[in-house]
Amino acid sequence: MHPDQEINRDLQIFEHTLQQILMQKQSLHLEQNELSNALSELNKASDPVFRVIGSVMIKADKNDLKKELDEKKRVIDLRIGAMEKQESLIEGRIVDIRKNLSNSPSVNSK
Repeated sequence: MHPDQEINRDLQIFEHTLQQILMQKQSLHLEQNELSNALSELNKASDPVFRVIGSVMIKADKNDLKKELDEKKRVIDLRIGAMEKQESLIEGRIVDIRKNLSNSPSVNSK
C-alpha cells in the first residue's frame, strides 16, 4: 500500500471514530437532559413519588430516588467528559494527518 493511501485510510478511520463519539455524546446529552428534568420534577414533587419499572409504577422513597438519579447524572457527566477528551485528541490527530497530506510531495506534485 502506498504511504498516502495508508494516511488516507487512517484519516477515514479517525473521522469515522470521531463521528461515532459525537453520536454517543449526543445520546448521553439527551439522557443527561432527561435526568435533569426528572430531578427538577422530583424536587417539586410531594410524597408519594413513584418509579417506573417496565410497565409498572412502584412507590419509591423520594430521597433514595434522588440519590439514584444524582448518581446516574454524575456517571453520565464523567462519560461525557471522557468523550470530550477523546474527541479533542482525535480532532488533533485529524488536523495533523491533513497537514501531513497537504505537505506530502506526492500530493503537491499531482
